[in-house]
Amino acid sequence: MTVRWCSRLGRKKIPTGTRPGRRFSFRVRMMKPRCALEALAQTIFRAHVDSLEGWDDDGEKKLLYDPERSGAEWWTLVLDTPSDGAPPKSNDDDDEEDEDDEIGIHFDADYGLEEQLPNYTLHPRVATITYFSNTGVPTLILEKCSPPPSDEEKKSLNGSIKKAWLSHPCFGKHVAFDGRFLHGGPGEYFPSVAKKSTQTSEPKAKKMKSDDSPSALSGKRVTFLVNIWLNHCPLESEPLDDEIV
Repeated sequence: MTVRWCSRLGRKKIPTGTRPGRRFSFRVRMMKPRCALEALAQTIFRAHVDSLEGWDDDGEKKLLYDPERSGAEWWTLVLDTPSDGAPPKSNDDDDEEDEDDEIGIHFDADYGLEEQLPNYTLHPRVATITYFSNTGVPTLILEKCSPPPSDEEKKSLNGSIKKAWLSHPCFGKHVAFDGRFLHGGPGEYFPSVAKKSTQTSEPKAKKMKSDDSPSALSGKRVTFLVNIWLNHCPLESEPLDDEIV
């Protein structure tokens, strides 16, 4: 079910230097999940922040963040993966942009706030990726933060990068990193590599009933992205439409 939901909501690739499409918000402690993806976003949020608890003067537990201004910002990405190792192509029908169909290097941020306050970039506390396929371009994560507001010429982006991570898709794999880091899936430099599933074979009848198996969307790179925000709600993120749920 989760994989099918990802495919249903899968969006365009993110070309380098551009902002992504629509993202959805879910205030974990203020809402009840209405679908599989909201439930997964809730699980991921709690896995990363439930330990952020303290004690008040009366010896009672208290959260170290404001639940009304904290939550999970989530979206899905489904890309077609060619067999020749070329960059993946999205399910979008925009042929004019096929040559750029990959996940360009970018920063995650509150893009709505950035439009109102140029040169001011606010990032999520934690960025996460959950893979629902064994194929597709890997995710490149660079230990490089966005320029501070005072650096209008973006000079701090110059220079060497001392540390980076490369994460290849693997069904069920969950990756979390500092929400300030530069990242993407540059297929031009890191072509798609299919990972063979290590799952044991199942009876045909059982496979047909499973929507969350690695073969459910064969040949596609399927990811579920969740950004964790504390004490701030991105301006342009909103709950999933009721008619979609």
